[in-house]
Amino acid sequence: MGAWLDLITASPTPCLWLDDTAYTSRLLAGTRAPWLDAAEAVAWRRKAQALLRPDVVELDVSPLMSAWIAAHPSLRECMRAKRRMTAPLRILLADEALRQHVAEILMGLRASNSGPLAMRIPSPPHWILQVYQAVFGDRPKPGADEAESASLYVADFLRAFSEAGMDVLLIDEVSATTFAAPGQTSWRQSVINIARHYRWDVGLRAAYEIDFNRSGLDFFIAPRGMRAMEISASFWETGDVPSITPGSFRFTSIPEDAQPEQVLERLAALRST
Repeated sequence: MGAWLDLITASPTPCLWLDDTAYTSRLLAGTRAPWLDAAEAVAWRRKAQALLRPDVVELDVSPLMSAWIAAHPSLRECMRAKRRMTAPLRILLADEALRQHVAEILMGLRASNSGPLAMRIPSPPHWILQVYQAVFGDRPKPGADEAESASLYVADFLRAFSEAGMDVLLIDEVSATTFAAPGQTSWRQSVINIARHYRWDVGLRAAYEIDFNRSGLDFFIAPRGMRAMEISASFWETGDVPSITPGSFRFTSIPEDAQPEQVLERLAALRST
């Protein structure tokens, strides 16, 4: 087990993983997260950590990538040079300046936090969709072959962070509703293999059921996940805390427009139950 699984196993109360990017972008960064300045991004994430006190420090790569594409027109033109569905993602993830930027943020977070450090990435099929749409404006429908190719690009991208101090890799598939083969899972293996090589705990967040025992994953985030439970959006309205299996952790997304006082109240309820 890695640092994250060790923590959730040893903790006397359920650990808490927060998706707070949208909320703290509004609250602490004037709605515009400073993704393009590594020092400012680290400072913003440190403020969010100090305010919300989650048990894992998360870097959500998806909005960072969107900001990077928008800010680099020459790279975007290069990505537009080929219409092959996976080409834009391949070119983006191979960009050395982007890799160095992400590594700098990760190392800054590692230097300022002692807890587990996680990177959250879109699943390879969803990453194809996200990047292709950003470049061409179309919404492709990646299938199994495209997902397999993309997984190799993602695995190569992740190798760049072997020395960045990461502890956890979360693959986020929850929004990939246009994936042509949601039950197809072989694309995970290349990414899982990299996580295993660097001794990162690796998990999946998805809106569909999986065979966890055959998945090769360390945890699965869903309303009825394994070693993890996703708290639904209704919690932020009602405050009703669902029970959780011992040795598991809770994952929840803070609504972007949530009121700060209510957020702190809801987080206190999660920690006390």
